[in-house]
Amino acid sequence: MTTPNTPIPPQNSLEPVPAERRNRRRKWIGPALLVAGAATVAAALHQNKRTRRAERAFPARGQFVDVAGTSSHFTDSGGNGPAIVLVHGIGSSLDDWHNCGLVALLSRTHRVIALDRPGYGHTPRPSEIQWTPERQALTIGALMERLGVDDAILVGHSFGVLPSLALAIQSPGKVRGLVLLGGVYYAGAPLIDAVDMVPRIPVLSAFARRTITPSIARVASHQLVKAMFDPQPVPPLYGEREAIALACRPAQLAASAADAEAITPAVGRLGAFYSQLSLPITLLAGAGDAVFAPAEQSVRFAGEVPHARAIVLPDTGHMPHHAAPARIVAAIAEIGSPPLLEATAQATAAAV
Repeated sequence: MTTPNTPIPPQNSLEPVPAERRNRRRKWIGPALLVAGAATVAAALHQNKRTRRAERAFPARGQFVDVAGTSSHFTDSGGNGPAIVLVHGIGSSLDDWHNCGLVALLSRTHRVIALDRPGYGHTPRPSEIQWTPERQALTIGALMERLGVDDAILVGHSFGVLPSLALAIQSPGKVRGLVLLGGVYYAGAPLIDAVDMVPRIPVLSAFARRTITPSIARVASHQLVKAMFDPQPVPPLYGEREAIALACRPAQLAASAADAEAITPAVGRLGAFYSQLSLPITLLAGAGDAVFAPAEQSVRFAGEVPHARAIVLPDTGHMPHHAAPARIVAAIAEIGSPPLLEATAQATAAAV
């Protein structure tokens, strides 16, 4: 019992909120969730629409064959010359090899096979398979077998050097030589994680790549392309010819992110076998490459691996196949077919 002088105890802050107030709070939750859900669905539908539009604008230019867990998209110049297999990097596709002119140059003296790695271009990347560089190498080797190619010179660019090296390690009889462009061979490259800008929380990453990340990637692609070519300007027709819209599809962004995350463990595994490689290897890297610095990657590799030599191209960035295709053709001829070097040089000179 209280008296007039007894202070009133403070109201317990944990006492139940009156039902009326709870109901007022709940009124906005349903509409807010509905709006958020509708916005998510709309964003996903928008990205699906853009994906279909991109695939119509850049249709498959080659053939398909089911090998090693996927339907591999590839182009094959045919012919009886020594075989060359072209392996692209992250965010790219076999179109890059055609657009830089390398396929046309090499086809004069070689059989040239360019492929879309799983998850890129028009080759699917089934989710039940862990597409490590070693697993991708099995797909390349299986494709070669299906096409009747006993051995080939592999030309890999950027991340594409890792499946190329993996195939040479796993099946040395299939690889006559390696020409590796702007490659990554060791951990510690500062831009390894730049491809996947979304925090590595699986649910969040999958959600973002289906809704907002493709739009962000499209906006960022212009600066990214500029940085890839720097210090040289971006070729005038690059934007029209390159399937950047394909690269910004949710599925290809997921493949790019997975490959970027796979680099550090992959170079750790493959690096244990570098010294055992006994085939000729030529590495070409741009002196201005800001993605995989040549001193830390290509030059270091050539210094540690027998039968490897590094060529650093001045005034060139991360895209040496665009900046110096004739030099790459010469390196391929020197490795695989010395008697063809003169014919290749003449064909290259006539085409340039």
